[in-house]
Amino acid sequence: VSEADELVYIESAGFARTARPAGAPQAHEIDLVALLAARMTANPNLKVVICVPRETDFAPAFAPFVRRAITQRTEAIAMLQAVDSKRVAAFHPRGFPGRWTQLRTTSVIVDDVWSLVGATHFRRRGLTFDGSVAISSFDRTIDGGYSQKVRNYRRALMAAKLQVRPVDANGLPTPEWMRLQ
Repeated sequence: VSEADELVYIESAGFARTARPAGAPQAHEIDLVALLAARMTANPNLKVVICVPRETDFAPAFAPFVRRAITQRTEAIAMLQAVDSKRVAAFHPRGFPGRWTQLRTTSVIVDDVWSLVGATHFRRRGLTFDGSVAISSFDRTIDGGYSQKVRNYRRALMAAKLQVRPVDANGLPTPEWMRLQ
């Protein structure tokens, strides 16, 4: 995150700051949202796309947890938008008409070169003490400065969440699919 140049795509069931120090942070208190905001400030070309479900990953019976998750998600997105709202896009994935899609996994892709995929949610709890697994990977096959497999994975993720079809009825790439490059 601290070396991102062009695009950070985050798709997670839970999105919030990853540390909440009550003063100067200790070495183990790393807030990835704050690091991303700092990187956006240092690099005016960096854009961030965040995909989070409309509903949280907590059952409605746990209303206080639901409210806190929504508040913390809103705070994290606002922290990034405070740097430059035109470079941050946050959306809920589209699902079956009349319903929102739920997310159960997390995917983080940086500059179409590096990815993290797994059950770890992008928040303090998910990255510290929840029992989950995630895999960090990259592809050494680079085309035009981007990893082919990581770029294709991100495009497929975004197309699925935005309901973008790769080709039209004539078999030609759709404009929306091309924009996902």
